Amino acid sequence: MSTPSIQMDTARRLFEISVDGHVAHLEYREKQGVLTILHTLVPSALGGRGYGAALVDAAVAHALQAGLRVASECGYATRRLAANEARATAGKTGH
Repeated sequence: MSTPSIQMDTARRLFEISVDGHVAHLEYREKQGVLTILHTLVPSALGGRGYGAALVDAAVAHALQAGLRVASECGYATRRLAANEARATAGKTGH
């Protein structure tokens, strides 16, 4: 199953996925060169499909493209970012 299109609404500071009348979203703010993830909400009707992860990944991709650092005040996003970092550094040596 593919992830539906993620829309970025800069006016409302949201990334959104809409599926079957339900909307999952990630709220963020941009300030002083940092994109901070504030909250990620996935309705129970959409849970377990990876939409939360897709929203966090989209926010990170946007931040990287815009030259912003990423921070998180959202527990879910913080765990996702840590897991992504662990995967990225797995197998690398300190040499």
